[in-house]
Amino acid sequence: MSNKLRSIGILLLVSFVYGFSYAQSDNFTDEDRARYICGFIRQVTWPGNVRNLTMGVLEPDTKLSEELRRQAVPENLRDKTLTVVSLQSLDSLPKLHLLFVNKSHYPELRVYSLMNTAVANGFLLISEAALFRQSMINFVAIEDKTYYEVNEQELQKAGFTYMSILAFGAIKNQEDWEALFRETRRELSNLRNDFEQLQQEVELKKQEIEKQEKVISDNAKEITVMSGEINRRQEQMDEQFARLTSLNSDVAVKQMELKSRDNEIALMNVEKQNIIEEQNRINAEHSEEIDDKKAQIENLNMQSADLNTQINEYLATLKMQNIIIILSVLLVIFLSCFGFYEYRNYKRKTAINLLLEAQNKEIAEQRDQIAHQNREITDSIVYARRIQKAVLPTPKLLHDYVDMYIFYRPRDIVSGDFYWMSRKDDKLIIVAADCTGHGVPGAFMSMLGVAFLNEIVNKENEVYANEILNKLRNNVIQSLNQAGRMEEEYTKDGMDIALCIIDHPSMTLQYSGAYNPLILIRNGEMTEIKADKMPVAYSDVHGEKTFTNNLIPLLVDDCIYMFSDGYADQFGGTEEKTKKFSTKRLKSTLLKVHELPMSEQEKIMAHHHDEWRGSHKQIDDVLLIGIRV
Repeated sequence: MSNKLRSIGILLLVSFVYGFSYAQSDNFTDEDRARYICGFIRQVTWPGNVRNLTMGVLEPDTKLSEELRRQAVPENLRDKTLTVVSLQSLDSLPKLHLLFVNKSHYPELRVYSLMNTAVANGFLLISEAALFRQSMINFVAIEDKTYYEVNEQELQKAGFTYMSILAFGAIKNQEDWEALFRETRRELSNLRNDFEQLQQEVELKKQEIEKQEKVISDNAKEITVMSGEINRRQEQMDEQFARLTSLNSDVAVKQMELKSRDNEIALMNVEKQNIIEEQNRINAEHSEEIDDKKAQIENLNMQSADLNTQINEYLATLKMQNIIIILSVLLVIFLSCFGFYEYRNYKRKTAINLLLEAQNKEIAEQRDQIAHQNREITDSIVYARRIQKAVLPTPKLLHDYVDMYIFYRPRDIVSGDFYWMSRKDDKLIIVAADCTGHGVPGAFMSMLGVAFLNEIVNKENEVYANEILNKLRNNVIQSLNQAGRMEEEYTKDGMDIALCIIDHPSMTLQYSGAYNPLILIRNGEMTEIKADKMPVAYSDVHGEKTFTNNLIPLLVDDCIYMFSDGYADQFGGTEEKTKKFSTKRLKSTLLKVHELPMSEQEKIMAHHHDEWRGSHKQIDDVLLIGIRV
């Protein structure tokens, strides 16, 4: 109610110029003006690609100039530099590259005449609260919203070029521009009638505020207690992270032991196979020897028959007893030799069988031990997933401010993709990140990313998308010891990321990205905001080049999408023609479903992914975030 009363007071003081009343929102501060002016400068390129700019600001005091000097750093101006000069009048203009005037402060100012001077002298004219097509770029804040129009003809006549996103968010015709002020007139008439009533309500509100101040005092004590609990939870998280690091080392040692045991088992299997082959060879030799013995026995039998014939013939001369004794001795000698040979073979077979039984028992014990170790490793990774899910924020955190969904599907038990979100003052910060690798290594990187983002955002009073990525990259380089090493020595682990900041009061979007773009769909038309082609990690190619901060005006019902490459890179389709889903097909699908409620969009995108994948294995972690402003 107090905001509405302040709006009434300002509307009563507004002057009427050229038949229109310009109602400035009391929430539109010099800080907001400076942010919009920096946003316009980012999108415009001067003739000859001039990057060292001088700006004049016509103002009754120096507050806007000072705020511009604070915000006009090269990171916010796409590597341009800006010198700001405060002007008390336009009688003698210095050499300028751009000029800002506020019609509401100087009602007698002839903006159209000033624009002709700007075209002739080659400087950019930015105005506030001027008539339609009276300036090159003109904006106005009405009822807590900011609108702007771009005079493309005059910009081109003066030799300026600009990015398509500048014209994309601008008001296109005079009827829409004038409709803004007709609406303001109606609001002014209604607000005048309600002014006295609102004064009484303000007095009642003051009393309520005094009560609220007491409640706030009580809440401050509760916040102090909650802060102690948060610190305790943070210490527990640090302990869990240390345990996870130790567990990863144990997993590496176990994997080396398993590999060593696999090699030993392979060698034992080779030795066992050699023993079996040797036994088969010995059995084959024995079989041949037995066949030879049988043949010899048959020959002996034949010889015995012949011998019997001879004995019968010789019986006449020899005694039968001597012949029987001789044959018995020969038979005993033969049977003894044969029995000794068979006994020796039996003992050899028994020893081999005992050796094989011992080896089989040892192999079974090693197999059971490996299965037990695999269960322990799997249980540890499942516990790590619980820790990772606890660290990731819940989407309900921002449901009171935006309509959104998160389609999140890890490839393994734990994921290298992660999402992160936070609210700071009136700004919503949302992140979609893809870390190097997946599974346990990717999960380690995601834990680092979440911890660093919490630290960076909580420390900063004012957040900018590209500054967050710059600080995140520095933290990753320092924590992984990547700086100052040869290329073959340092790890190239890092992350690709899309980060946006939604500012509802000014209806603007900041976006900065490392390889991962942002998709904006407005009124059925899709715009892709390109990311910087460098990672959040050490890069000997890009060095310390800063990330780009893209400033985008927003409208109600704009749809914003951020994603990792897992959705587009998934193989699937028909069995006869397997291929990737592709980024082009992903954009087309988002364009088809963007008008549906976000909950329905999530179901449809999940169904498309499953239907495309079919029986194919998921090749990467999948992350897709959809937001409706």
